[in-house]
Amino acid sequence: ACRNSDAVPERAVPERAGELADVAAPLCAAARTIVADPAAATPVRVAAIGVVGRQAPHRATDVDLLLSLLVPRSPVELQLAAFDALARSAASDLATRLLPGWNGHSPRVRHAMLDLLLGRPAWAAALLDHAASTPAFAGQIDTPRRAALMGHKSEAVRRRARDLFGRAIATSREAIVGDYSARLRALGGGAGDPTRGRAVFIKHCAVCHRLQGAGNAIGPDLAALTVGFPSA
Repeated sequence: ACRNSDAVPERAVPERAGELADVAAPLCAAARTIVADPAAATPVRVAAIGVVGRQAPHRATDVDLLLSLLVPRSPVELQLAAFDALARSAASDLATRLLPGWNGHSPRVRHAMLDLLLGRPAWAAALLDHAASTPAFAGQIDTPRRAALMGHKSEAVRRRARDLFGRAIATSREAIVGDYSARLRALGGGAGDPTRGRAVFIKHCAVCHRLQGAGNAIGPDLAALTVGFPSA
């Protein structure tokens, strides 16, 4: 009844709409009580969350209730269910209310938070605002979710994400190449040392690549490379 209480147009079936509202109100109130009760079993609270946030007159207070569950002492399953329920919310300030608690969450909860905020352009835009002003947070957004932001359905979000993360990726690559080039120059830029090179290969590359009988043939075949100058 909670799920459908505001889905029946009152003008279409006035008598049924009133009956449904009367039935739904106590059921939804009971669900809220269960969700807020830390002594209730976690599976029961998770099930109750499924009907929270569905009644239009209570959506603002339901958002407050769901946000109160996003604390380290709450079971992870409860927090993930809260994110699912928050996805039904249209609260424009949801991102700014969620992101300040980022550092206190586990990686799994952080991923759920990012997935939620990707769901609406306004939330994604607020996420990018936070990333632009907080480099440490931006650095913790993983590659798949960066890609999702850069391919977002909103053109404005896509543009902003590509500017923010594309620049970061380019800067990182430039720094790596610059460091590598400096090391080559320090070695004299000559032919290199095959013995030391083999040791480096075995330590860092052999997990995925095989060359001259060493390593694992998981990644591309390095023997097929024909470029032999040091900077390659």
